[in-house]
Amino acid sequence: LPVCLLLGSLWASAWEGSGEAQAPAALRGANRTLQGAVAALAVAAFLLGATRSFAVSRQQEGRAAFSQGALEEAEGAFRAARRMNPFWYAPRYWLAEVALRRGRPQEAVAEMVAAARVSPADGWAAFHLGRFLRAAGRLEDAEASLLLAVHLDRASHLEFYAVLGEVLAATG
Repeated sequence: LPVCLLLGSLWASAWEGSGEAQAPAALRGANRTLQGAVAALAVAAFLLGATRSFAVSRQQEGRAAFSQGALEEAEGAFRAARRMNPFWYAPRYWLAEVALRRGRPQEAVAEMVAAARVSPADGWAAFHLGRFLRAAGRLEDAEASLLLAVHLDRASHLEFYAVLGEVLAATG
């Protein structure tokens, strides 16, 4: 926000220092339009930052509630975080964890599919989707998702390979 305001004021002062009155009318209008655009950008950046901050706060509240077993409270906090920032992976993942803990594996899969769409190149998203698919009894889909996780994050986490091995053993 301060950078955007500074840029707007520098642009305005550049004309003042060079005699804006002598500038063509079209340039004076463009200057005012640019100042308005910079101000709008500054407000948008501030609101986006504030929304992200509030979403993080709600997600942290949800994690605290989840760790204490208060699943209804956790679910509400995660839903609020998802509403505030729909392109953030974390609240969707946690909503899937809540759904799984509450015995709703299909809902967990649906939420995790949405989370994986938000982060398509994230090995962890593919891994967790595979976990939830496995819990829902969809072993072939789980295998495909876990293989994708390994592909996306090859040198990564033994947990990826362990769960993939369990799924492969279960499918024969």
